[in-house]
Amino acid sequence: MPSSGGAPSPADLSDVDSVTLFVDRAAAAVPDFTLTDENCTAVAAICARLDGLPLAIELAAARIRALSAEQILERLTDRFALLTHGDRSAPTRQQTLRLSIGWSYGLCTPAEQQLWGRLSLFVGSLELEAAEYVCGDADVVDDLTSLVDKSILIREEDDGRVRFRLLDSVREYGRETIEHAALLPELRRRHRDWYRRLALEAEAQWIGPHQLDWATRLVRELPNLRNAFEFGLTEADDTALVIAAALGPFWLSHGLLGKGRRWLDTALEQTDPRPNPLRAKAVYAYCLLAAIQEDLPAAAVRVRQGRYIVEHLRDPESHAFVDTAEGFTALCGGDIGRAEDCLRRAAAVAEDVGDLRLQIVTTLLLGWICQLRGRTAQALAHHETALSVAESHGESVFRTYALWASGVDLWRMGERDRARTRLEQGLRLTRRTDDPMMVFSCLQALAWIAAQRHRPRRAAVIMGASEAHRDLAGLPEVFFPGLPGHQREFERTVGRKLDAGELEAALREGRAMSTDAAIAYVFAELPVDRPSTPGRRT
Repeated sequence: MPSSGGAPSPADLSDVDSVTLFVDRAAAAVPDFTLTDENCTAVAAICARLDGLPLAIELAAARIRALSAEQILERLTDRFALLTHGDRSAPTRQQTLRLSIGWSYGLCTPAEQQLWGRLSLFVGSLELEAAEYVCGDADVVDDLTSLVDKSILIREEDDGRVRFRLLDSVREYGRETIEHAALLPELRRRHRDWYRRLALEAEAQWIGPHQLDWATRLVRELPNLRNAFEFGLTEADDTALVIAAALGPFWLSHGLLGKGRRWLDTALEQTDPRPNPLRAKAVYAYCLLAAIQEDLPAAAVRVRQGRYIVEHLRDPESHAFVDTAEGFTALCGGDIGRAEDCLRRAAAVAEDVGDLRLQIVTTLLLGWICQLRGRTAQALAHHETALSVAESHGESVFRTYALWASGVDLWRMGERDRARTRLEQGLRLTRRTDDPMMVFSCLQALAWIAAQRHRPRRAAVIMGASEAHRDLAGLPEVFFPGLPGHQREFERTVGRKLDAGELEAALREGRAMSTDAAIAYVFAELPVDRPSTPGRRT
C-alpha cells in the first residue's frame, strides 16, 4: 500500500506492490499505460481506497480502457458499481468485487452475517467493548472471533490493546445488508451513545497520568467520533456539541485547530441555542482555537455569544469559561488590561470549583500577561506554578506549554543555559505528546538561542524544522503576543551571517525533517533523516 500524505512521484511508488499490480493490469488493458507524474497521485489513492485488495485493484485497472486514473478515483464512491466485468474466464465469484465479497458473506453463519452488518456501523477500527455495546448480543466474542478466522475482520494489537477493523469494501457490503433493517436507527443510537460517553471520559481524565493513553485512543477513534457527531446533528440532540466541546483539549494538543473549530462551529450553529453550561464550554474551546490562529473577529463573535449565555446562568464555572475565552481573545488582540481582569476572575473560580484544566490555563496566561508588562520574574513564577500543578498530576500536554513558557521567560532574563534546558525538556516531552504546536514553539525558541550564540546555520536549520511544524498545526508565524520581535531579531541576526543562498539551503534542510529527525538534530543523537515530505514521525 502507498504511504499516506504528500504528493508521491513515480519513483516513490516503484516498489509498492499494490501500485505495481495496478500498472501491470492497466498496461494489459491499454498497452501504452505507464505511471507518470500526472497520474501517480490518483493511482496511489486508488490503491489506498481499495485497501490493497488485489481483486479490487485488478478490476479498477481494467477500467482504464474507458476512464483515466483520476476518473476511476472519482467514481470509487460507488465501488461496487464501478468494479465489475473482470476476467470472464475466472470463477463467477471473482468477476466482480460485489460477487467476491458476497461469496464470502454466503459462507458465514446467519449470526456472523448479522454481526458483520452491525459492525459496518463502525468507521476505521473498533474495540471489543464497543462492539459488545453497539451490537448488543451475548455471543459477540464468539462470532467476532469467527469473522477474524474467516478474514472478514482484521485483528490489530498495539500497546497491549486489541482492535478490529473491516476493510472499506467489506464494510460497505455489510452496511448494504442492514441499510433497511428495522433495528438500524437503534444501532446508530447505541453507536452515538458509546462515543459520546468515550469523549466525556477522555475529558474527565485528561489532566492525569492516563492523558497520553487517551490521546492515542482518541486519534484511533476519531473516525467513529465523527460518525457519532454527524448522527447527533441529524437527531437534533446535544451529542454533537458534547463531543466537539469534550474534545477541546485534544484539538489543541494535536494541532487540529481547524478541524476542532469546524466541529465546534457546526455544533454551536446546529444545536439548541438556549443558554446552558455546555454551550459556554463550547464557546471557550472555540475561542482558544480561533485566537491561536489569529482569527480574532471570529473569536470575538463567540465571546459575545458566550456573554449572552452566561447572563442567563448562575453557574460559576460557565462564567469562568467565558471569562477565559474573552481574556485570551483580548490578550491576543493586545488589550492587556481587559485580558488580565477576565483571567483573574476565571482563575479565582477555577480554584474554587477545582477545575484543574482552567487553573493551569489561566495561570499560564496570567504569566504571559506579566511578561508583556515587563514583570518577567512574576511571569516565571506563574509558569513554574503551572508546571508544578501539571507534574503533580502526571499530566504531559500542559507541562510542555509550561516548559516552553518558562524557557522563554528565562531566556528573556538572560539565563540562556537554563532556558535551553527547559526548552529541550519540553521538546523531549513532545515525543510523547505528539503536539506539533509545541514542537514548533520549542524549536523556534531554540533557534533564537542558537542565533544568539553565534551559530547561524544551525539556528536556520532548526528554524526551518520549526516552520514545517507551524504549517502542520495551521499556526501563524509567531502565535503569541510579545514574541514577534524576537523572530524579527532572529531574521536580522542570521541574515547578517549567512548569504541568501546559504540561509535558504539551511531552512530547506530543516523543513524537510520529520519530527524525530528535527529533535535528533537538536540533540545530535543520530544522523539526520530527511524524508521527502515533512511529517510528525519517521
